[in-house]
Amino acid sequence: MKRRSLTPTMLCAFIVLTSSTFLLPVEPTTVAKAYVLDPGAPSVSAVDLAAGQIITAARLKGQPSEMLLTKDRSKLVVLDPGPRKLTVRYGFHPTGKSSITIIDTASFQVTARQEIGWNLEGAWLSPDESKLVGYCHGYQSQKPSETLPWEIVVVDMRTGLVSGRVGLPRRADQVWLAADGHTAVAYSPNEIPKNQRPIPAELRLIDIEGASSIETFALEKPPRWVAMSPDGNFVYLLEPGQPSNNAEKNVNGRLVVLSVAHRALVGISDAGSKPQGLFLDSVGQQMFLLSDGTPSKERPMPDGELRVVRGPEMVAAVKVARAPQFVRMSPDRGRLYVVSQNQLTAVDMATLQTLWRIPLSQAGGSVVSSGIVGAAFESHPVTDLALTRDGKRAFALYGQSSKLVLLDLEASKQVAAVTTGRGGIKFAKFLGSIAATAASAYAGYSVASATGSPYYTYAAYGVSPASTAIAVRPDGKFGYVLNTQTNDVTIVDSTTGTVVDKIAAGGYRLQTMTDGDVITTVAGNILRPIDTRTQKALPEIPLGGMLLDFSLSPDGRFATALVDRAVLCLDGSSCKVIKRMAGFKRPTQILFENGEQPAPPVSPQTQPAPQTQPEETPAAEAAAGVL
Repeated sequence: MKRRSLTPTMLCAFIVLTSSTFLLPVEPTTVAKAYVLDPGAPSVSAVDLAAGQIITAARLKGQPSEMLLTKDRSKLVVLDPGPRKLTVRYGFHPTGKSSITIIDTASFQVTARQEIGWNLEGAWLSPDESKLVGYCHGYQSQKPSETLPWEIVVVDMRTGLVSGRVGLPRRADQVWLAADGHTAVAYSPNEIPKNQRPIPAELRLIDIEGASSIETFALEKPPRWVAMSPDGNFVYLLEPGQPSNNAEKNVNGRLVVLSVAHRALVGISDAGSKPQGLFLDSVGQQMFLLSDGTPSKERPMPDGELRVVRGPEMVAAVKVARAPQFVRMSPDRGRLYVVSQNQLTAVDMATLQTLWRIPLSQAGGSVVSSGIVGAAFESHPVTDLALTRDGKRAFALYGQSSKLVLLDLEASKQVAAVTTGRGGIKFAKFLGSIAATAASAYAGYSVASATGSPYYTYAAYGVSPASTAIAVRPDGKFGYVLNTQTNDVTIVDSTTGTVVDKIAAGGYRLQTMTDGDVITTVAGNILRPIDTRTQKALPEIPLGGMLLDFSLSPDGRFATALVDRAVLCLDGSSCKVIKRMAGFKRPTQILFENGEQPAPPVSPQTQPAPQTQPEETPAAEAAAGVL
């Protein structure tokens, strides 16, 4: 194995370029199959969404946490990290081995169950799906007897047996499987052992066919992130440099590109001053890098820069507004919008030239939108940008305040600014936060007086930041903003820039249903739909338990709500309940047989409450035995 010295350091964060219950009868003309993982049972069930019925189930062992489905839909792979306990210093301490279980989806029989190592952290199917590559994180302890190995483990998908195992000399924080299907890339952060010399970060290439390390690249400084290119052939490393407004002190960052195929560095490019991160665009097979320009004596605070990287090459550096923060692609992919602290820049993707800039004034501070009363008057920049489907208008959200700005992207100008949320509720919450702060202060003073202490402290309770989510009706005529501070949805007319209504509909996110005729807020144990044609609230849909996941099927026909002890099938357009399937214990993941799979579930923090339940379908008996 060769070892090379490499100087790239630091990578900034990268973002990948997302009351009454109704029963809706649906004729089960075709089976709409999905698979539900229930770690509480533990089991995997095949369900028919059209009929709202459980077809069959396979019992599992252990503590399964995630499923993978092969592209040909012939096999399910269930991942089980094994029993473990959480430690303060070293993370999860395994008390048993990790395992994988393979299920044949035709017979729904468990065909293999294999223990593979300690503390399974992630697994990937090779491009031809002949192999499963897993990373077992092991365990690091001050006691040698408790230390468990870090390993890359390869499982033959035909036999279900371990076909290769590569031990790592140190833990890896990130692991990828390259596009060639036989090279794994592992990144290990720097370490500072007690009373020992620091160990630099490193990037390691591993041959999973030959079960051996190929090449190791030592990194002079510890990167925060490394990123695999969208095509899986290159690794990007971003050095932050030493940014400064003083031209003599400023050191620009660098982008270092490593080719997996050539096992070598193939490019080192200037990354500008104060690079902000790597934004991956999987559709366009490219990456965007944001930074400030290089300062000079004449211009200590220059424009920002957008760099476009395709494969190993930096193909363009485009001037944008200073202090760029994030990017959004237009629906037709003809334009890229760069959101900076004070301006929005439009870039033509065909020519990679700047089209125009729109001023974006920061939202003024508000005592009712700040998380801490003492920081109430801080200004807040745009935190999200949502475009209409035709790309003509955009809604700019200020996540730390209640401000929403409507932009005309054709005329390149601001149309209107509105305030989301109901003011009376915000003010009442603010008064409550002041009262809580005062009570806390008095309690602290009383304790100090009683103990004779000359000092006392207290917590400054403030209203939580107005975290908002936004949805846009498909025709672009209306925008819907969820304000979690006031638990309501503000409806904005995109033509006039006026507020149509503010509907009491609390939740932690908005979900647009198929066709866009209905949107719903998703809460801990309830859905609150809104009719986007009439702009009126529809009857609430109680879920009867804590919501663990809410997903739309890829074809849009169905929606599913995974809750404690049940799975609800809903119509994908109207959001009305088709049927409730009982017999589950704690379902946490669903995979649909057709189409792309939903994102991993988001667990809300709200507490569940019992609700009226619709018709239930009892669970079928398990069709497969336990191995």
